[in-house]
Parts: sequence; C-alpha cells; structure tokens
Amino acid sequence: MRARQNLITERDDLTARIAAAPTPLDERTLERLRGDVVQRLQQVEVLEQTVSGTLSALAEAVRPQSPVAPRPGRDALLVFGAVLLFGVLGLSLLDSLRPRVRGPEDLRGLGLPVLGTLPPLPGRRGARGGLGWVRQGLFHEQLEFVRVGVLSELAGRERPALVVSSAGVADGKSTLTAGLALSLAGHGLRVLVVDADVFRRTQETHWLTGSGAAPQELGGDFRLWEEVAPGVSLLSSRATRLDPAVFEAEIRRLLPGYDLALLDTPPALKIADTLALARRLDGMILVTDASAPRVPLERLVEDAGRLGVRLLGFVVNRYRDVTSGGDYAYASLGRAERSAEVAP
Repeated sequence: MRARQNLITERDDLTARIAAAPTPLDERTLERLRGDVVQRLQQVEVLEQTVSGTLSALAEAVRPQSPVAPRPGRDALLVFGAVLLFGVLGLSLLDSLRPRVRGPEDLRGLGLPVLGTLPPLPGRRGARGGLGWVRQGLFHEQLEFVRVGVLSELAGRERPALVVSSAGVADGKSTLTAGLALSLAGHGLRVLVVDADVFRRTQETHWLTGSGAAPQELGGDFRLWEEVAPGVSLLSSRATRLDPAVFEAEIRRLLPGYDLALLDTPPALKIADTLALARRLDGMILVTDASAPRVPLERLVEDAGRLGVRLLGFVVNRYRDVTSGGDYAYASLGRAERSAEVAP
C-alpha cells in the first residue's frame, strides 16, 4: 500500500513538472520518467490484486486466557523426573561395576575355606513356614558337603556352639542353620538350634509352623522346644535385644545335653552384638549370596579377625553352577529310580 502511494505521488509530481517544462527536450525527458513510474504503479496494483485474491482472514485473533509458557510446576516435575531417572541409572551402573561374589573362586583371596555351596530353591525367597525344602534332592546333597566341611573344621572340639551369620540381609543364614541342623541330626548328633535373631525369629517359623507343641519356660526370657525334629531342639528368647553374655550363659548351661549348638544370628554388619556373641563362642560360619558384593565380606572378615572371632569358612548360597553336577546327583538318581519303577 505504501509503495503504491509513493508511486502516485511521484507520478503527479512529474505531470506538474511536464506542464511547466521550459523546453521540449525537458518535456520529453520528464514524460519518459513519468512513463516508467506509471508502469511500476501498474505492476504494484497487479500484485495487490493478486494477493487480495488468494489470501483472506479466517478468524480474528483471540487473546489467550492463560499463558502457554512458562509452566514452573510442570517444568519442575520434568526436571525432577529426569534427575531421578538418570540418578537410578547411574547408581545401577556403579553397582554393576562393584566386585561381586560369583562363586567359591571369588572368596579364595579372603583367607577362609569354602565349606560348601547351596543351590537356589525355586520359590523359597519370601516363603515362610515348614522345612520340606531341606529334603529336596540336590539341596540335601549339597548340605551334606557343608556338614562334612564344618565338622572337619571342628575336629577335636567338644560340644561347640557355632554362630551362623552373614554380612547383609537375605543371604540365607536362617536357611543354612535349619538345613545344617537336620543334616547333622540325620547322622546321629543332637543339635540345639538357637533363634538368636531376636528381631525376626525365623527359626520359630521354620520349626513350629503347624505344631501345637508348648515350650518349656526357662529362666529369663528363654523358651525351649525339645524334639522339634528327631535330634533337634529349639531355644528361643522373647528379649528385644541380643545380649551376648545372657545368651552365652544359657547356651553353656544347656550344651551338656547336646553335641553342638547352631545359632541363627542377625547380620554381623547390621547388629554389632553378633560379633560380640561370636567372640564368646567357638566359631562362626559366614553365609553369602552368590551375587552379593565382595566389599562387605572383606570388611566382615577384617572386623571378625580384629575381635578374635574364629571364622570357620564360607557357605555360598544360591550358587547356580552347582545344579550342573551331571548325573551323579540325588535329583538325577531319583529320576532314574522312578524310570526303573515304570520300566516293563
């Protein structure tokens, strides 16, 4: 629009100058200039008509009721989610880089023997009650190796009391305690199982599920269930804390009636009194999961050595390679016997 108005002004100015031209030469020059201006004015008018013929307003502009951006609340949530996501990924990466226990060979450098390995029990993690899982073929077979390893470390000791513990939670110390007790009792030994993990009392769950047996009330907070299984008795306490001196006194008082005692205790790196109790007794068995980090085990071995705790060795729990033992295994033997029974 402005260009067209300028050209009209220029055209009118040239028209006036032509009328006042002093000579014919000036008049012809001005007419040529006016002709150029008129031509450009026509081009501009054509362009205006073309634009107005193809473009049209669809709707009037509407003022927004609320701003589209910024949105501080939404942006803060997005930033928090991104930080949380990348933080979790970073921690997972760091955890994957930490050295872990993959099998017995990863424990050799800690200076302790590996007493045995136990296979994973399908569905066992989180299950509660009963001891039927101990009688599974491959697990029972490997418990026998653990029994032999423990007894070889106890050669010459009369009526020992052994602490069973771990560096962290859910490594399988309670499973080993119950299974080892049954294995030892199956070979003629009388075993006193002590539920010294006063925060969970898992042994009571293992041995007393479905049993209506009444305990024998002893002095203090202790209770004794005799013959919860052939050759096995269970000692438990209603105390809310692990007192090493009190537990030692009660165990020493009862031990003359048994060949040995197995104590299920809290994780040694979680509750300091576990190592204090182990120091008073005759040895400590360390249980570790096959995927547990190695650093806590190194710390536990160091702390136990500094306190004078006698460490018998490691038991590696949920070790999957043990399931590839070939045909010379109870599970395979059981399949072979069943096949023989149905053979014509």
